[in-house]
Amino acid sequence: GRIFPGVAEFTLLIDLKQDAAATYDVLGPLLERYRDVLTRFTDTNATPGAVTVILSGSRPIEPVKAAPERWCAIDGRLPDLESNPSPFLMPLVSDSWRPTFGWFTDGGMPAADRTRLEDLVRRAHQQGRRIRFWGLQDQEYVWRELDLAGVDLINTDKLVELRKFLESRKSQP
Repeated sequence: GRIFPGVAEFTLLIDLKQDAAATYDVLGPLLERYRDVLTRFTDTNATPGAVTVILSGSRPIEPVKAAPERWCAIDGRLPDLESNPSPFLMPLVSDSWRPTFGWFTDGGMPAADRTRLEDLVRRAHQQGRRIRFWGLQDQEYVWRELDLAGVDLINTDKLVELRKFLESRKSQP
């Protein structure tokens, strides 16, 4: 589930809020100034750097795709698993939890949702991508289900609690 297996990674998601192309016109040259620490992407390869930048939100897909050498990638959406763009353009797929799935409780998630989630994770991983979801309950029982399904990145506003959860699961046999 990692972009570069065996390499320590720091992923910086930049959430663009408007005018993706104009923002990228400014951001692209700025990122290039930090090329010595950033992951380098081409159409056919990615060379790991200390920081992997992924643009999310209002995504400048075409301008990024057109650059022969780039210092960022694009955050895909669930429909991109169908069209299967290059994982060197979209190494991550992120989407809203709803409407794809329903809410669930500490008693678990519905079996149909669990099956769908496991299928999406499997497909993302087969395509060489990581996967994450936003817009769902920020609770340990949610983190547990996401972790069990193999979701790569877990969104949270509860950093201390998530850290404790992740550390506790590592210490379990």
